[in-house]
Amino acid sequence: MNIPEWQLVYKVDPESTDELVPTNLIYTPLTYGNVMCMNFDYTNCYQHDMIKPTLPERPNYTKDLVSYLFNRELNYIEKFKGKSWAPTYIEIDKDKQKIFFEWSGESCNRILFSGRSLEDLCPNWQEQLEMIVLDLLKDGYYKLTLYPHCFFVQDGILKTFDFYACADISDPYIELETIKGIIGKRSIGRFTEATEGSKINTRILFEQAVTTYSGWPGNPLKKILEGKSKIILD
Repeated sequence: MNIPEWQLVYKVDPESTDELVPTNLIYTPLTYGNVMCMNFDYTNCYQHDMIKPTLPERPNYTKDLVSYLFNRELNYIEKFKGKSWAPTYIEIDKDKQKIFFEWSGESCNRILFSGRSLEDLCPNWQEQLEMIVLDLLKDGYYKLTLYPHCFFVQDGILKTFDFYACADISDPYIELETIKGIIGKRSIGRFTEATEGSKINTRILFEQAVTTYSGWPGNPLKKILEGKSKIILD
């Protein structure tokens, strides 16, 4: 898909609420109208010049790392296709490592930090958010990217992406050496807590996300570790 007028996508920094920053440390998000492009290009300035204020050196951010995460995204796209909360994919270019899907034009992050009400677009967003996470757990997966900028609302339906940060509950470990190139300064403590030997335990990262770090108003995901969802985890 060749569109010459792609626009870069940013999120509002939750810690400042008035600063736009890159949404992730992996791919370049681009949008045009109702299309989102996840461009897994490790040479893009979005992952270098625009990250420098907070992460001036990235020696472990490599072509191999980005390809590895692109393939993880493809793997979980295949697993989640058909889910009501999964995006509608338009095109996947495996050679250029680009993924295109239908997009509402803004993430939940931009809605929440613009002073608007998410309820106006999705009155039961909290219930839908919980349902998405429980559905993933029921099927045997953790999703670590549970931040508002990883979700959008399309026709009243909450949808999510950034599946590269999913993991199988049956095999929750990832080699630290493999992914250290995407660990930012703010997340060092979280990854340290989740490190067991040479590996990262994604269950610990998941529990951190739903209890503390997801960033949704009122922290509605905290109850995920209680009641019926706790049975799924156990």
